[in-house]
Amino acid sequence: LDEPLRGRLSVPLRRGDTLVLPAERVLFLDTETSGLAGGTGTFVFLLGLSRVSAGHLCVAQYLATGFAGEAGLLDALAAAVEAADCLITFNGKSFDVPVLKARYALARRPHPFEGKAHGDLLHATRRLLREGWPDCRLRTTEVHALGFDRVDDLPGAEVPAAWQRWL
Repeated sequence: LDEPLRGRLSVPLRRGDTLVLPAERVLFLDTETSGLAGGTGTFVFLLGLSRVSAGHLCVAQYLATGFAGEAGLLDALAAAVEAADCLITFNGKSFDVPVLKARYALARRPHPFEGKAHGDLLHATRRLLREGWPDCRLRTTEVHALGFDRVDDLPGAEVPAAWQRWL
């Protein structure tokens, strides 16, 4: 980025409820998993976290190349969530966070999400931006709301099989 990120973010939490806080206090979270069904059989193999620090966006990705790597991934996530006041995801309330909570439970560890504010941009997209759109998928939102079109992107539904082939 040419200009540092500064200031405050307005995070839509639910209809009529917006949280305004310094950009540095927000954690953006996304996962890639071994499947889309959720539940105890779904393994998080890639965790993407980003936050603003010193006016710049810092991105960290954690790749678990096998089940043994999950403990480190959960440690990194817990530290990042605990350091933030609010999470921002896209479909994280329905998918990412429940899957992660299941992984913490299977590891017999407390999850770090209790009482944490969470803005799910899928819900805000459905409420505010969907008029005239074919759907509210992330890719559609990027094109219609941001004018951003991915190049050479792997569709999310194909990610679990690609990870399995890579293993």
